[in-house]
Amino acid sequence: KMKVCLFGLHLLNAQDVHPTTVNIVESEKTAIICATALGSRNGLWMATGGMQFLKRDTLQPLIDREMDIVLYPDHDGTERWREKARSIGYDRLQINDQYVNAYWREEDGLKADPADVILRLIDEGNRNGATYRLGELLKAHPTLQGFIDKLDLHVIR
Repeated sequence: KMKVCLFGLHLLNAQDVHPTTVNIVESEKTAIICATALGSRNGLWMATGGMQFLKRDTLQPLIDREMDIVLYPDHDGTERWREKARSIGYDRLQINDQYVNAYWREEDGLKADPADVILRLIDEGNRNGATYRLGELLKAHPTLQGFIDKLDLHVIR
């Protein structure tokens, strides 16, 4: 029988990683973008792979380690995530809807997730002169180059 696990769960066993907090988003894309844009200073980023997998069984490896868990819902899913969080019944579980509510703008769309909002904020910063230099990003996150190469991405100026 196949058992679903969190995207990024393997990071808990990395030798140089000792997080006390795990940030949970719905999509794998969002976990990667949040980890890249926000870094790991506030914990690891993982994804459920879908709303239906936000349940105690999926979070159990984190609960067993008594980790703090922060849920980052999509804009249209905040209330459903709150209900699921209550049903999970873990006292070290909280919700952070800042990106999808406080920073959300209509142009992000009703189904915006934290990555959509973060990418818009980065784009606005770039247009306002606060340019993110690719070299600095690659220095801070060396694994990003492998990601860029694997997806055959190209920098367009």
